Amino acid sequence: MPGKSSRIALGERLERVEELLASGVPSGKVETTLSAEYGITRRQVRKYIQRVYELRELQRVEDAPYRRENLLRKIERFYARCMAKEKFGPAAQILVLEARLSGAFTQHSSDREALLERIGPPPDDPALALPYARKVLVAELYQTMANPTLDYERRLRIVSDLSAKLGMIFARSEFEETLGRMETLLDGRRHVVSGVKLVDAKSIARPPTARGGGRSRRPRAVPGPGPGPRPGEGPLDPPDGGGQVG
Repeated sequence: MPGKSSRIALGERLERVEELLASGVPSGKVETTLSAEYGITRRQVRKYIQRVYELRELQRVEDAPYRRENLLRKIERFYARCMAKEKFGPAAQILVLEARLSGAFTQHSSDREALLERIGPPPDDPALALPYARKVLVAELYQTMANPTLDYERRLRIVSDLSAKLGMIFARSEFEETLGRMETLLDGRRHVVSGVKLVDAKSIARPPTARGGGRSRRPRAVPGPGPGPRPGEGPLDPPDGGGQVG
């Protein structure tokens, strides 16, 4: 595009991509169309499409508070219109929706920040994930019991659910926590000179009280044939005597 800077040309191409995507054209068709239109590769067009998606997400995050306020204003107008026409059922539904959007049902705990600080951040080691999850479940169990807004049945249901999850991960998390403590203890003692001494197992002598008199347990020779029949015995006679008499 002669006479235009690269930034302006890029903006026009991104607008063109946005226009095609907004009109419902698939991404593959956009790649083919713009590749032929601008004389560029499809890979470059895919970069434009990715850039458009990134701009959409950025704009969505920035405009979220304004869209929320705009939605609340529309709800208020609908509520006023329903009340004017004495449609109390839809008006009650609009009130519930407005309460949810405005955060009226959001429950806040005064000691939640202190509780999160006491639990700490999640561990980087996956082997410590189960003990950390157990701590989180115990903290949530405490939050459930301390929450005065929960009715008895709902509190009992949440407590039962959390207790079941604690029971499912208790044995394995306890084992992994004990194993982690042992590994930490061994790693600490391995660096001490008199702590752990690595030796070759073959160099350890057997005690004299061991089976075989302390001799090395090497493979033994296979026993050979017996001494054969004694005088007066045939090769087929039983070794303990016997046989037919006479």
